[in-house]
Amino acid sequence: FVEADGAVSIEAAHATSNKSVSGVSWTELPRYGKTLSAVTPLPATANGGAKFAPGTGPSLSYSFYTFNPVSKLTSYISPSLNSYGTDRPLSFAVQIDSETPQTVTFIPPADPGKFPKEWDGDNGFVANNIVTYTTNHSVAPGAHTLKIYMIEPAVVLQKFVLNTGGVRASYLGPPESRILS
Repeated sequence: FVEADGAVSIEAAHATSNKSVSGVSWTELPRYGKTLSAVTPLPATANGGAKFAPGTGPSLSYSFYTFNPVSKLTSYISPSLNSYGTDRPLSFAVQIDSETPQTVTFIPPADPGKFPKEWDGDNGFVANNIVTYTTNHSVAPGAHTLKIYMIEPAVVLQKFVLNTGGVRASYLGPPESRILS
């Protein structure tokens, strides 16, 4: 994926590689989500129902190239609830190259039986059919690899946008970047 117009935009289903761990791998959900599709780790009950530590679970890798530094990564995630309880919030990890994986916990905590305050309303997670979560990075121009690691099951990822200084606000995010092979 090559930077254009200040961003690298990647559909989650277009991974360069998909690494399985303990019988779990990322699986495409065709036509699910706002644009092309989505991915989720399956089977959800594998690994004895235990979560993975950040950087150790099944992973997706995406090769990309930028002409400018990367400052932010925005993940587009399908809304879901913390089905394993407040002590196991939905999460996954992101890593660029050899940096320490960053845990992304994208659903705010809520009391049992209640929705997070961001869930409802005209601009809520459900109304928009998306949760976006941005992590900060400091990546020089050049060739790199984005890795996405499973921590908890039931995470559904749709898209990733690496900001090199030109991302403009939009409902769907920038169109997918060109893939060069």
